[in-house]
Amino acid sequence: MKQSKAPKFNPKSIKKMEYSIITFMLLFALAFVGASFYTGVESVWQKLQTLTPSMWCLILSLSFLNYTARCYKWHLFGKKIGIHVPLKRLALYYFSGMSMTVTPGKVGTGIRIWFLNRCHGVRYAKSLPLMIMDPITDLAALLLLCIAGAVGFTQGGEVLSVITFSGLTLIALIILNRPKLFLGLIKGTYKLFGKRKKRLFATLQHLAKNVTNLVTPAIFAQTTALSLLGWTSMSLSFYLILQQMGASDISFLQSAFIFSFSIILGSATMSPGGLGGTEASMILLLMAVGIPQEIAIPATVVIRFTTLWFGVLIGFCHLPFAMKVAKKNS
Repeated sequence: MKQSKAPKFNPKSIKKMEYSIITFMLLFALAFVGASFYTGVESVWQKLQTLTPSMWCLILSLSFLNYTARCYKWHLFGKKIGIHVPLKRLALYYFSGMSMTVTPGKVGTGIRIWFLNRCHGVRYAKSLPLMIMDPITDLAALLLLCIAGAVGFTQGGEVLSVITFSGLTLIALIILNRPKLFLGLIKGTYKLFGKRKKRLFATLQHLAKNVTNLVTPAIFAQTTALSLLGWTSMSLSFYLILQQMGASDISFLQSAFIFSFSIILGSATMSPGGLGGTEASMILLLMAVGIPQEIAIPATVVIRFTTLWFGVLIGFCHLPFAMKVAKKNS
């Protein structure tokens, strides 16, 4: 099978992506300023000032724990399918990809497997399962948080949504765990299209075999546990932010549900980094449980900074070094 054509990542294309990221950052800031004026700039600013330097250190540390735990998933997945890249180098590629989180089309994940190909000769057909299983294990962890968090509510609507998401995930995992069934679906689709695109379906079959290696009970449990550790640390951060800003009535389980459910909804919108959908659903859910706007808005902005923009900044710090390594191997 011929090697897939490499995506074009170079300083010029990276620079264009950086401009789009800066644009998204400015739009995010403008949206916050607009919301602050609507709610009351003084009250929002007062809530932001309640976050002491020690609190900022704590929530940023929890955020870094999230990124590190989810990075280690790539190491476990890679070992399972025979991608033997040193952990330090893999972490460099993983964190570099975070710089492109808010670019359309999953560019952040794409540039990670591009680094693996350019610097270590890892074929795309072999590394693509990493792109597939990373969000699946994240979704599984977020669903577990939703289920646990739903206990904090008496309404049944949220629970029903969680059950629906859980059922769909369970069906997907059953299919992925049975290579014959997974390959059968691909072959059936191939016949349905009149046996066209032979090379495409041959690649899909090879990809399916690698993916099924990553959903064995042991590796799936380990990687989902790492995702759960990461997202739970962010749920704790969200809870601490709300408590510090004066929302003492909300429980940890409720804040965990609101956080995880909003992340899922934001991802479902398919917008870069879940922008717009995540923030809107988070603010609305907070207000639905009685949190006033002057707390809901700044709390959402702070947690989104730590879960999204802090990661983008970390990515930009790592990206030049990763590009330097790629240039040496070009």
